[in-house]
Amino acid sequence: MPMPFALRAAQIDLNRQYEPMSFIREYFAFLAENGYNTVLLYLGWRVTLNSHPWRAPGGSYDRDDIRAIVACAHENGLKVIPTTDLTFANSLTRYPELKDLMETGTRFWGSRRGNFCLSNPKIWDFIENYLAEFAELIPSDYFHIGGDEAWDLGFCDRCTRDGFDFTKEYTMYRDFILRLRSFVTTKLKRRMIMWDDMFEFYPEVLPEIPRDVVMAHWQYDSDVLVSRGHFGNRKRECMMEKYDELGFDYVLAAATRTSANARTFTEYVQNGKHLLGGFMTTWVSHLRFMYKALPAVASAGRLWACGGDEETHFRRAMTEILGSGDDPLLAAVRCYSESTMARFSNYTAGAMATWGFNGPDYANQAKRKLALSVLREREKLVTGELGRKIVAEIILSLDLECALFDWKLEFRRVIEGTSDPAKFAAGAAEVRRTGEAYAAKWDEWRKDVAPNHLADWLNKFLRDTEALAKEFRFGNFLRILFASPNAFGAVLTTVTLLENGKETVLGEAGYRGDQTFFERFFPLAEGVRPDAVRLAVKGYGGQGIAHA
Repeated sequence: MPMPFALRAAQIDLNRQYEPMSFIREYFAFLAENGYNTVLLYLGWRVTLNSHPWRAPGGSYDRDDIRAIVACAHENGLKVIPTTDLTFANSLTRYPELKDLMETGTRFWGSRRGNFCLSNPKIWDFIENYLAEFAELIPSDYFHIGGDEAWDLGFCDRCTRDGFDFTKEYTMYRDFILRLRSFVTTKLKRRMIMWDDMFEFYPEVLPEIPRDVVMAHWQYDSDVLVSRGHFGNRKRECMMEKYDELGFDYVLAAATRTSANARTFTEYVQNGKHLLGGFMTTWVSHLRFMYKALPAVASAGRLWACGGDEETHFRRAMTEILGSGDDPLLAAVRCYSESTMARFSNYTAGAMATWGFNGPDYANQAKRKLALSVLREREKLVTGELGRKIVAEIILSLDLECALFDWKLEFRRVIEGTSDPAKFAAGAAEVRRTGEAYAAKWDEWRKDVAPNHLADWLNKFLRDTEALAKEFRFGNFLRILFASPNAFGAVLTTVTLLENGKETVLGEAGYRGDQTFFERFFPLAEGVRPDAVRLAVKGYGGQGIAHA
């Protein structure tokens, strides 16, 4: 489909993070000004309805709130597509009233994905009542049911009671999707949209899906050369060609993690025969604000509305939003937008003791510091109110990222026994200073919204990291070089020490790093000299132990 795209939607993720109405109004006006004609409204389970009466931690939207959000979108000339996720409903597991409806087993380890138990017919009363009530509040031609990351199907006792195999697993998923499609089309009178990643794992199911279902094909890589499999599935396959052959309409779903994603994805798929348009998705905004993602949102919307060169659209959009065409300023914002956006949820004490085999990325740290220096010098040129917020959050983020990088270098010296305690304490103080400056914006940009997730993360991260550093004080540790075929750590690795006939579990987790080969350091108590180390690995995808 040549551009402009007919459907140009940007998502707002209100499921994971409650946003005040002041920001929602600001965001919708921004979308309308930057080429979008639709909002992908992901409210998920942060709603209080007759069918879902529970109030979510941090705030919920009631019926009047939802109507006000929809009205605000319409005032800005934006259609609304309601979005939920019926295969990744983890927040529902907190409610005792729904316990019997949820899958209790898990394919991997740790927390469950929140899949419904598809062997329990009672789920349909809850799901259908919720969908009907939700849809009634949001007029639309479409309804997006989710459908992604349904990894935990069929692992509870109810599902496995009469035996279980892979055929039963994908049949359960197929029947679930088919019933949802029937309800959405016949009862809600909408066209169903769904994420398409599970058809990589259940290819037998795809030909059985009715062709009026719209496939939302998501690829979040920095360079989308071709469709890549999700969650460690490393196969490459052109899903758009498959959809064109089978007769499915589809949309490309990019993400704000880097502006390169939407640009390269659009180049890859723009001539698709059945392409309806694009979704710009945003996720997990509870450990950041939306402002630093807006440059990527703006350039994608203008590209999809007008075609042409994305870099030119980026420059024009930022010149208007910042109120300045200053070259160094625009280049610094572009440098940040093209880089993969930091996810502070990945900064944990365990990550501080994990190192890529090729060492730290000093070049990326130098780029951060360069962009930070330029933005601090040139931010006085920014005149637009929204532009000032964008630049302010980018500066806050870069400042914290730089402090975290430097403190991790000092943490490595702690492990090696070469750290100066004063330097380690100074590094911790710098992380706290930059983190608290970032978290302080919560009271300004998310006024009256609690809790402050940034402040909570910062305090826990500092506390856990300083505690772990003390465990390395004896200079006695086990170092394991992992070889992971994927970046998600779904494989459960158990590290056990055997000493004097006794076994001690040193660690058990889905260890992961930012490179295929990565080292993880495990502190040992003073004087511990194990006779042997046992490494047990199980789970999806396989993970190699290269050296211990």
